Amino acid sequence: PKRGIYPMLERDYDMLGAARKIWRELPITVTGKWVKGHFTGDNRETQHDLNDLADHLAEQFQLNPPQGYHTRRMPLLHPEHEATLYYNGSIMTTKQTTFRQIIYRQLFGKALQQNISKKERWTQSQFDSISWEAYGAAF
Repeated sequence: PKRGIYPMLERDYDMLGAARKIWRELPITVTGKWVKGHFTGDNRETQHDLNDLADHLAEQFQLNPPQGYHTRRMPLLHPEHEATLYYNGSIMTTKQTTFRQIIYRQLFGKALQQNISKKERWTQSQFDSISWEAYGAAF
């Protein structure tokens, strides 16, 4: 495997590590191929049916988890993981947010919040009532 930090910055690195380990143990050749999800065209193939089936099974699992199943607050570390970043009790992936945003928020978030609240004479409740994601998207 590649060494250094860059492989760990891949999107869904945690899932890729687990999948790669399983692939190495399979007695078959596995190749990756992008498949258009929710395909509705005329040239429907088996790959589209399999994609729909996987989507359906995932949705059914979310809607009706097996009896006794409980989501773990802290996921188990997979043996293939070389490093894992936890933030607010969850494993961070590049899909959720960027590491730069997390670090920036941790370093400057509280001071920025205090500055805005002081300047605008807002209470904590007023500050918390603002959708900062929507505000950021608008500007």
